[in-house]
Amino acid sequence: MHVQNVIEITQTDGLLPAAVIITAYRASRYGLVVFVLNDVAPAAIDVILDPVVSTMPLSIPGVLYVHMSDEARVCQAVTSAETVYAATEAFRNLAVGYGAPPGNIRSVLTSELWPRKRVRLTSSGEARGLPPMRPAPTRAVLYRACRTRLRDGEIARA
Repeated sequence: MHVQNVIEITQTDGLLPAAVIITAYRASRYGLVVFVLNDVAPAAIDVILDPVVSTMPLSIPGVLYVHMSDEARVCQAVTSAETVYAATEAFRNLAVGYGAPPGNIRSVLTSELWPRKRVRLTSSGEARGLPPMRPAPTRAVLYRACRTRLRDGEIARA
């Protein structure tokens, strides 16, 4: 598996880094991005990404969620990634221990991904503080009707 970026996602003061998550998802059009979840549920990430996903093409590699406790997948991700963004010293040490080149590991705090915007999830699961998203463009889909007669053992061709 070739990974463009590995990014540790963790809460800071009970807030999720929405800008990091959204920026990383948009960057995933250039290659697979792995979110290493450090005490964060995938559903919390989905709440932030739902408005963004509808604005992006479906043909992008996208993001992959991996829990920090999944040693095999974290090891595979950090050793094959071009860049690893660590939010905590514990994850940085873990990545180096798995064999990630120290020159490929950067701090999320000093990167262009650092969250200028963070969100708090409400008890109902909504994200408070997300920027308004423009609606996804809709396209009309036209279907051409065709008549096909089938005989026994014949396959229909459109």
